[in-house]
Amino acid sequence: MEARARMSGSKRKPGRRLAFGLTSGAVLAMAAAAQDGPPGKPPSEAAAVQPGPVAGPDPLSRRQGRPPPREPPRADLGVVQIPVDPKRRIPFRKSGPATPTASAAPSAAKPASPPPPPCPTQLPFEGPLPPIKTVSVVKDFGNVAWHICATDLGRKGLWIGPIELRRSPSEPWIGVISQAGLADIFVPYHVSGAFRSYQLQTTTALSPISLQDVGTQGGRLWFSNETFPTLAYELRDRGIAWMCKGGFSSGTGRGQEFVLWAHSDAGNDDNIIEYSFRDDGSIGFRLGTSGYNLVGRQDEPHTHNALWYVDIDLNGASGDRPWRLPHWEPAGSLTADPLVAWDHPEFLHNEGSLALDPARLDAVLIEDITGNAFGNRLGYRVAPLENAQTRHFGPRESWTAKDVHVTRYHTPDLAWASPIAAWSSPEDYLLDALNGEATANQDLVLWVKTASHHHPTDEERVPSDLMAIFTPGMNGISLVRWSGFEMKPYNLFTANPLGAPVRCGP
Repeated sequence: MEARARMSGSKRKPGRRLAFGLTSGAVLAMAAAAQDGPPGKPPSEAAAVQPGPVAGPDPLSRRQGRPPPREPPRADLGVVQIPVDPKRRIPFRKSGPATPTASAAPSAAKPASPPPPPCPTQLPFEGPLPPIKTVSVVKDFGNVAWHICATDLGRKGLWIGPIELRRSPSEPWIGVISQAGLADIFVPYHVSGAFRSYQLQTTTALSPISLQDVGTQGGRLWFSNETFPTLAYELRDRGIAWMCKGGFSSGTGRGQEFVLWAHSDAGNDDNIIEYSFRDDGSIGFRLGTSGYNLVGRQDEPHTHNALWYVDIDLNGASGDRPWRLPHWEPAGSLTADPLVAWDHPEFLHNEGSLALDPARLDAVLIEDITGNAFGNRLGYRVAPLENAQTRHFGPRESWTAKDVHVTRYHTPDLAWASPIAAWSSPEDYLLDALNGEATANQDLVLWVKTASHHHPTDEERVPSDLMAIFTPGMNGISLVRWSGFEMKPYNLFTANPLGAPVRCGP
């Protein structure tokens, strides 16, 4: 499927062309005293327990021009929305370090963790920017907690950052991500050849979310400067996280994830941008595509190539370094014994691009200069989910030849994402950022390409297709296809963050 905005028959919803800036937010009442201007609502008001939303359509007030009533965040799900005052001037910030040592070892002697820092309300862009649409939310899993700033970035969809993690109730907040989001979605069709377009070239603001769009364990959040909600959240069970049967301990632990998602309308394609924040400290990035097949090309296979921008500021903006984590099994000629597998991290000394090999379980590690209590460096392992390993060879498509690009952060590098900037191809801003600069102990950015393949099948038909004469092909709604990647902690904790038994064994 592919975007066809502003074409006759497009399902694009009418409305103003809106584009909004990068993250902003407010601060909890305890932190507000250190800022200029009045504080926001205290946590007790923001977190008042309310019944969950009932699945069903919104009232007719939207069609009558009245905004729907605002339901508060689900305190029964451990969700707290920090009030945002977009008039307060909070400068854009890169993440700072939590502590010099960042041991992550819980201790009853430590004081309670302070509130998270406020989300910025000033953008890292120049020019007359439109009003900010941002949200600040905390999800506490009891031990691990997340502070998330999220923004409707207009054409670029839902972006997140800064993101802070609290590894235990007595720990300070530690920076993980400064900014992350979709740079673009490239969709080349296979048969026609020349039909290859970028979906974020024509998108505008995020689409409204109704109560029937979220599950029973979820709700909606209102951005600042927003009349209708466009951000959904859900608390999901992610299955068994650890298991120990017999021995000294016996039990099973299940994991949870807090998911923020939004819808970006790309004509016939409905793109779902999703970020998952988990109780084990990991983060998931996913792009899902549904909708209907492009008229005139209902039967034609194609791929959806997502390019993600991730500015990782682990425990501070500087001091990060990248590694490739390859795995050979069997190792063959790499070792004297052909039955021995081999894992040998490869340090990436300079900016560059990597083609990840699924047969080698390839992944990328970003680690901080700071060590934990065992002397191991704090890090995150970045690995793709099940994706199509796509390569494209049209004009200005060389950026698709690799799966991960590592660059250093420089302030002007985000100019292409500004809500007032003209659209440009990744061939421009991504390749311009690859200058071969040294990467050791620097402020690093990962560009991750993920892709899904769409070959229309009869599951995308409607009964009338059997009698179709003028519009043959798959004319129904297609099931969602996902692509994405994960960031998993790598020596970020000094023990199992989910509270597993201290020992499992005989």
